[in-house]
Amino acid sequence: MTAPLRAKKKNRILTLALLGLLAISLVGFGVNSVGTGGARKVATVGDQAVTVDDYVQALNAQLRALSAQLGQQVTLETARALGLDRQVLGQLLAQAALDGEAARIGLSIGDAEVRKQILATPAFQDASGRFDEASYKFALDNAGLKPAEYDEILRGNATRDLMRRAIADGIAPDRLYALTLMSYLGETRDFTWAPIVAEMLDGPTREPTEDEIAAWYKANPEAYTAPEIRRITYVWITPEMLLPSLQASEEELRALYEKRKDRYDIPERRIVDRLVFPDMEAAR
Repeated sequence: MTAPLRAKKKNRILTLALLGLLAISLVGFGVNSVGTGGARKVATVGDQAVTVDDYVQALNAQLRALSAQLGQQVTLETARALGLDRQVLGQLLAQAALDGEAARIGLSIGDAEVRKQILATPAFQDASGRFDEASYKFALDNAGLKPAEYDEILRGNATRDLMRRAIADGIAPDRLYALTLMSYLGETRDFTWAPIVAEMLDGPTREPTEDEIAAWYKANPEAYTAPEIRRITYVWITPEMLLPSLQASEEELRALYEKRKDRYDIPERRIVDRLVFPDMEAAR
């Protein structure tokens, strides 16, 4: 069996497993065609649909993030026990609701804003901070995305963020909350300064003896002891500071690349997940 066929089989098994979980967990959601055919919708919010592909991609992304955070592979059963599947579905439903309202009022960001976000993404920049097309294409290839698909993801995220901010700005705060916050921010501290001078004493004070001074010092050492400190001098140099003064030829860059080739050549990896079922009926 070739690698593409194994990948397709793995995706199909994972999709079937997810659909099996959905069939149990989505009772009461008004699910449309939770199968391998038909409309392939997990749920709908108004006219907006949450598809099986959307759900699988979002859940896989959360599984990868959680696995990286914990330092070990998180199984689908563990994720479901943690409620991750319901959390992902809730996020997709919220996104669908925002997408539906944005479509209803005709709200969307322009191509100029999408281009601005792409150019400002650190992962798509070279060492000098400029946009690097090779890095851009490499990142999209690793994510399995085409430029047009990534543009739509950026456009959707930015539009939803615009909707969230518009909704939040339109909510008037509670009067009691506003007064409490204002009282906290405007809170002050008052004190009275009362100087004591020698003229206020009934009589002159005598000079202490050396023995009295030594006894007082011995009884209160913390009042006359400063914490130990260290003074250091350092020079801060960053690559950005040195970059304008560096002039390297093509031959020097190529020689340095060959010298450090092991740092740039990353071997390909394949991650294979296997779900075992006693028979096809259990898999369905």
